[in-house]
Amino acid sequence: MHNVNMKQELSTSQLFEIGETFLQKFNSVIKHSNFYPENHPILVESISNFKQYLKEIFQSFGRLHINIYEGEVYLFNRFVPDLGKSFEKLVSFLETRKVNEISILPGITEREIYDFAKSLTEKPENIEKAGGLQTRISNLGITHISVTSSSPKKEEEREEEDNDFFGISEETYIQAVTVIKKIAFQYLSGMPLDVREARQVVDNLVEKVLQNPDALIRLSILKNYDEDTYYHSVNVMLLSLTLGASLGLEKPILSALGLASLLHDLGKVKIPQEIIKKATSLTRDEWEMMKKHTVFGAQALLLSPNLNKICAVVALEHHLNVDKTGYPSLPLVKKPHIFSRLVQITDVYDALTSQRPYRKPTLPDNALRLIFVQSKTKLDPVLAKQFVRLMGIYPVGSVVKLNTQEYAVVVKPGKDDITRPIVFVLLNEHMQKYEQPFRVNLLEEARKGGKRHSILEAVDPAKVGIDPKEYVVPHE
Repeated sequence: MHNVNMKQELSTSQLFEIGETFLQKFNSVIKHSNFYPENHPILVESISNFKQYLKEIFQSFGRLHINIYEGEVYLFNRFVPDLGKSFEKLVSFLETRKVNEISILPGITEREIYDFAKSLTEKPENIEKAGGLQTRISNLGITHISVTSSSPKKEEEREEEDNDFFGISEETYIQAVTVIKKIAFQYLSGMPLDVREARQVVDNLVEKVLQNPDALIRLSILKNYDEDTYYHSVNVMLLSLTLGASLGLEKPILSALGLASLLHDLGKVKIPQEIIKKATSLTRDEWEMMKKHTVFGAQALLLSPNLNKICAVVALEHHLNVDKTGYPSLPLVKKPHIFSRLVQITDVYDALTSQRPYRKPTLPDNALRLIFVQSKTKLDPVLAKQFVRLMGIYPVGSVVKLNTQEYAVVVKPGKDDITRPIVFVLLNEHMQKYEQPFRVNLLEEARKGGKRHSILEAVDPAKVGIDPKEYVVPHE
């Protein structure tokens, strides 16, 4: 075990070693608890060894935090390459029980370890009947272990809370736009950057995204062609916070990610507007100037004493691909920082779905297809895959045609089936507006039988006269 302080950067090999040892001992406890009675010496020894290793982890990191996403393993909120493949059976075992996250705290007892392992050996359907694994272990009095388990019951409960945005509204969005405008003005005026208000906005949104992950996605569909740089910066922040939260990042890390993503395009305000707004192809010289926005932003952020250096890193690297193509050329950088790779994905998505002088916005579902294609070469494949899963095949704000020939707007992603989101049906088969638009959960409708709506295709909102933000974005 490495005696590494939690705040220090672990190498990938160190993370793998820690994760490998933890999963080996954890797997041993699960297997032995399934085969041996509680007081059998082999099981007792297995639990003792596991607890001792946890003690070493607690001494270095304060607690154990592990996430599992579609066969991949994250340790202490960092992706660990090949760890999921090395423990493919164990990862599959946990995923079938809808275990996406496990946190273990100091003070854990042998009894809690045994009860937790024994609960995991139950059949998935029995765990689901009990209300999910977290409910199960809570009923057993386990207080030092928590899990995140997706279950139909919990998703239904969340849907009932769907209209509760916890104070998030279009006004919240405009506040964030105003903040980035102020910082841009300070930058252009040669003034020191004052990010105190920006931190407050970001910290507030971090609280919100942890309470209601879907709400920030809804706000991110707001666009403004005339002030695209500012709106784009806010949208990238909202999407980055949502993606980061889905990965299990903790509040301090999310706050750092939020500020870095908000400021990622600061250098673009120094690019002449005739280049930004040009409707035809850029000349070579114009393109070289455009690319300099990454360096301009990084320099300004690096010189700001009150900013974490990660803000400058993200500003510099967010157009640098994982295969080292893109810009700027950074031969000493082996791989862009994970924040840079994450922001790159949300940056690409918002750019594709926004109006540009030289093209119309791409439909959200097509933008996700492009991201998926680029995940094979340019974008981080794990983060891109998670982003597509998070947004769904038809992202929030998409206008879709249904098999009933009605038209609807997507208001919430489908959780268990990304092809079946929650929609508001707005137009009948004759393209006439319903006096009372109605909400349909496509997945629940399919489960219950009866009339079943399904999505045929996404359509251009302008062609059917629907403004998605009227139905998606909350107002105060």
